[in-house]
Amino acid sequence: MKNRVTKAISASVILAVSLIVPLDHAAAAVCTSTKSTFTGNGTIGLLNAIYTVESFTTVVTGCTWAVPSNVTKVDALIIAGGGGGGTWVAGGGGAGGMMDTSSISVTPNANISITVGAGGSGATRSILASISSTAATNGGVSSFGAYSVNGGGYGGSWSDVAGQNGGSGGGGTGNLAQGNTTNSLYGNNGGTGNSDGTYSYPSGGGGGAGGVGLNGQSNINGMGKSGDGGPGRASTITGTSVTYAGGGGAGCHGNTAISCVVGQGGTGGGGTGDMWIITTHQTSRGGNGLDNTGSGGGGGGGPNATVYNPSYYYGGNGGSGVVVVRYISDLNLSSSLGTGSITSTSTTYRTPTQMNVNAPVNGKITFLQFGKRIPGCLNLTAVAGATVTCNWKPAYHGQIPITVNYFQTGVSGLFKSANFVFSTIKRASSR
Repeated sequence: MKNRVTKAISASVILAVSLIVPLDHAAAAVCTSTKSTFTGNGTIGLLNAIYTVESFTTVVTGCTWAVPSNVTKVDALIIAGGGGGGTWVAGGGGAGGMMDTSSISVTPNANISITVGAGGSGATRSILASISSTAATNGGVSSFGAYSVNGGGYGGSWSDVAGQNGGSGGGGTGNLAQGNTTNSLYGNNGGTGNSDGTYSYPSGGGGGAGGVGLNGQSNINGMGKSGDGGPGRASTITGTSVTYAGGGGAGCHGNTAISCVVGQGGTGGGGTGDMWIITTHQTSRGGNGLDNTGSGGGGGGGPNATVYNPSYYYGGNGGSGVVVVRYISDLNLSSSLGTGSITSTSTTYRTPTQMNVNAPVNGKITFLQFGKRIPGCLNLTAVAGATVTCNWKPAYHGQIPITVNYFQTGVSGLFKSANFVFSTIKRASSR
């Protein structure tokens, strides 16, 4: 059982054991973030949440972030650094592990440790004995408090370096296996390489957060086809849909320009593979993964054994990771009821009318007219993400001032209050 858990930690296990742990030491550097805001879109609403988004994009280990004084819940996107691409018949680097989770309990004013992982280095390779070669490296771990994801596994190189395990696995070479996924809510295995030398040893693409890296294939329309990187995965934590963590495409041996097709980088920023062409002697360099997406680097190509110029062949670097934190910083106190059962603040005397609130946090809501409670609309239970409705029949003509008081669960005092005016018109005559 222990071995099984070690090999594959499920999302439910990760979330069950993860806690936000305040730092005990004050010496850690303060995190630097880029802030933005957006207003949540509700289907019906007179109160919509205003979210603050803090993006931590600088590679750092253990900086501290102070929770704002009025914040008890946050959403977090955590993406580790992408793995570097291999070279010389090379697998693509795997994307960094990705975790996109909501409603994390935090303590106001507490310090939380944040780490943003670096992208892994691409491999360098030479077939000259006098020139040293280096394998690619895995991407760095990213974390928010005790929530942590592993960096992407690096892509394999020729016959001596296999694709490595990681947040998403690195792609395999034409001779060795791919890497697999470890400790990632969203991560996938790299593709396997193909040992068919007739078709330039097509290699496997790195895994992405949204899918596996593709395998290398031989004899596709008379050519080898190295695997594309696995697709990335979209997140809307910033208020718009952004795709992150694509796998790196695999490289080709490429004796001629038409002997092999390189792998494309996965959506979300994966680096594209490269090939070395014997007739041009061009330097082969896999594409880099896009920084702050955790995407994998592309695999480099490889030389023909009889040609030594240029001497080096490079895998692409993995993209650095990112940590994004989102929390409700205010409420948009609008006098408009937006779209829904009411499209304006005009209604008819003694006509059943609904007033709706999109609840951004758990709590209680009370509706008042002329400062007095509306019957049936006292201490209505608000559940975050749900709509709270007050059913009301206006008993006055003309202008009716309405107040909505919002009390948050576990927080003393009034959370927010919205004021607007209903214009009540007479019912049409029945004659």
